Order: sequence, then structure tokens, then C-alpha cells
Amino acid sequence: MDTPNLLKFDIEKDETPRIHFEGQKEPYYFRLNACDNPYCACGELNINILTQKNKNSSKSIGKIRVNVKTQKVCDSIDLEENSITSKWKQLFGAKQPQYKWDQLFASKLTQADWQLLYEFYLADKRIIIKSSDLHKKYKGTYEFSEQHIASPELRITFEEIFPECEPFFIEKNDKVYYIIAEYCKDMDCKCNDINVVLKNEDQELRDFEYNYVTGEISDTSYQWVIDEWEEEYEELSDRLLFRNNVIKVEYGRSLLALHTAEVAKYSNLVKQEIPKIGRNEPCFCGSGKKYKKCCMKKLN
Repeated sequence: MDTPNLLKFDIEKDETPRIHFEGQKEPYYFRLNACDNPYCACGELNINILTQKNKNSSKSIGKIRVNVKTQKVCDSIDLEENSITSKWKQLFGAKQPQYKWDQLFASKLTQADWQLLYEFYLADKRIIIKSSDLHKKYKGTYEFSEQHIASPELRITFEEIFPECEPFFIEKNDKVYYIIAEYCKDMDCKCNDINVVLKNEDQELRDFEYNYVTGEISDTSYQWVIDEWEEEYEELSDRLLFRNNVIKVEYGRSLLALHTAEVAKYSNLVKQEIPKIGRNEPCFCGSGKKYKKCCMKKLN
């Protein structure tokens, strides 16, 4: 016979997630935050545990970091004089003394609970991806491949840089299609053309060119794709423009970082090759002038 579940995990739309203990009137509340690196897909979610009294404040009584993909606890902190530990051990300790409170918490979550946590993780991650401040904080995290660095004209998808971004799906005749947009990353290029790849059940059906500003399409037989896409996603052209601009900025940063590194490398080589010489000694260039009146000024 299965052990009764002493926890009830409860998330209602537009409300703070909460957890109920069996026999306890007041629930605990959660504040959920995904890993704030927009470029990674680690699956880590920080759960701040709050009481009824402080659920609207920044103060938490405990923290758990879980991985919603592996469905495991990474680490935890009991912040308020072991309040969580004592409470949860009281509930579980007699039956499962070998577990810590955070492990007990994770062990009581059902597959449906983990799925809800995963949905919260994705929702928060997609907000993070739209935050320009976090792009600056983690700039340089994403590295373009050597092929992309060598070929500015080579297109790239938004998903390659931000794997947890919102995907594009449309439905037609009871079939679901996945749309992948490949963007130009060259900052000198002013085009608004993307290559649209249409997939169904992981099978690539067709790709075509689409200008998200003018609405021009290279194959009019796929106009229905654009119509369904625009109907499903409000302000689609603005979304595509945002993604295109972000990709160009990311690519520009990568090129600038490589250029800066190369300049620093050659500057160091130049410094190493310049001989040490006194101010009043003849300049090493052979001009016959004193060093201070010749190349010293130029080098400085």
C-alpha cells in the first residue's frame, strides 16, 4: 500500500504557487526564479519559500534550487533557525529519517507538479531572454562557431543562441507545424529577409524566403503559413525584427571581442620587440637623434 502524500502542491493561474501540509491550515508559498543566464538551458529553478505572513515581501524562510529537467534538488538553505527542517522532519521524520527536508520536498512532488515547475521555468526564462540588461551581464557567454565567424552571410536561428526561447507553432488541418526562422546576422546588411523552415513531426517539409516588413514571399504556395503565423502571434513582424536585431548585436559583440583580443595580442608583441633604451641615447631607428626627441614621443 502506498504511503499517503502529505503534501499538496497547488498552483493556480495568476496566483503565487503554494504548498499545503496535511493537517496544517496555512500553506507555504513559493517565489520562483529561473537561472538568469539567457543563453543557457540548464533547467535550474530557484524556489524561495515564504509564509502566509511574508508572501508579498522579499524575505524567505528557505531556498531550494532544483533542476526541472532532471527532477532533482541541487542544493538548499534553511534561513530561519531550522524552521522548515523542524516542521518537515516532524511530518516525515518518523517514516523517512534518512532524508533531508529538501529531499523530502522533492520526493513528494508528482510528475504533474514537476511539469508545472518546468512551465514556470520556461515562462521566466523567456522573460529573461527579452531583458537587455541580462544580455549585457552575460555578454560573451555565447560563442559563434568558426564557420559563422568566417561567414557573415551565413544565417542562424534565434534558438541556437537562446535555446529556451519561445518556439513558433501553427496548426492546419489538425496537423501541428513547427516554424524555424533563420536570420541574417551581418550588421552591415539592412535586409529584413529570413529563411523560413517548416517542419512537421521532426520532418523538414520546405523552406522559403520571407520579408517580414514588406510581406513578400518567395513561394506563394506557402502564403497560408504566413497567414496562420500572423494570426497565431500578435505583432509578428515586430517579434521577428526584435530577434533579428538581437542576433546582429550578439554577432557584432563576438567580432568586437575577437578584434580586441587580436589588438591586445599584437600590442604585446610590439612592446616585447621594442628594446629598452635611455632617454638621451641614440634612437634605435637609426635617425641619429636622441631617443627622447624621436621615437619615444611616437610610441608614447
